Amino acid sequence: MKDFKFGDYPYNNEIIEMPIRASLGELDTYTCPNSYFSKDFLYSLDDNIEKWKNPELSDMFWFRWITGHQTMLVFWYVLSKELFAITNTSNMREIKQKLNLCTKILEGCSVIFEYTGSCPQAFYHSTIRPYMSLFHKGFSGNWSADYEPIPQLVNQIIKKHYTDSLKTPQQAFKQSFLQHQKKHYGVAKRLVPSSASLLKEAKNTEIEVNPKEENNTLFDYFFLVKRVTTHSDSLLHSLSQRIKAIILDLKLNGIYAGSKQDSSQFELSDRELYKHEEYIKSLLFEATKASVEVLSN
Repeated sequence: MKDFKFGDYPYNNEIIEMPIRASLGELDTYTCPNSYFSKDFLYSLDDNIEKWKNPELSDMFWFRWITGHQTMLVFWYVLSKELFAITNTSNMREIKQKLNLCTKILEGCSVIFEYTGSCPQAFYHSTIRPYMSLFHKGFSGNWSADYEPIPQLVNQIIKKHYTDSLKTPQQAFKQSFLQHQKKHYGVAKRLVPSSASLLKEAKNTEIEVNPKEENNTLFDYFFLVKRVTTHSDSLLHSLSQRIKAIILDLKLNGIYAGSKQDSSQFELSDRELYKHEEYIKSLLFEATKASVEVLSN
């Protein structure tokens, strides 16, 4: 795939341009070539594949933490846009379609949690956690502006008394959100099994936490996010490039590279691991397709 390039070199993170929160619902519909979201593109191997092989583990895990979170932010943004649309329509057919799309996006989010948190505990505690703490001793994932509206919108939707025809997609949506939360908790528990989050530690020591807007800005700075007035084309191109880079990483290194000592969940046979990684890639592909559909309407 000659035209694919991500970063200045393999496992180099890029700045991502994300919409300003006030632009929710105001993005233009996308006109990106469909080839950016085809399996042929997302699953194809880069011409410079040799350079992607045998990375320094520290480079790879830092790439996964930053680029993985950036990918999550795009999914969250698209998800919040679609959830907002669900709460503002009474068209049952439209709600059903949107619930199904949201379910696919949430399933993609769950595997991104697994991808970003695939580093060993030692790397997390020697590199990631101290660096976040240098930004703010109470640094928290809850400071994401793109995630902020989601819990309230989800709560509103799962408590809504829809007609019988919507019960099944509503329940599937609810389960996908619960799995999303469970996966996040599971990754956090593996990486920090015996201590509190930075935010809890900060509160326990009575450290002042900044006002919300400052928290959002700190979060963006850490994950190389630039807030701009952007278009769907730009956002979806960013998503496509990151999904392709992630799939390339998974093809070459596997999901648990360098982390097998951390948990019994990694004790899978080669065949089981292959099937699991193929499943991860398929969920990412479906979540990406769902995101394209959301931003094309």
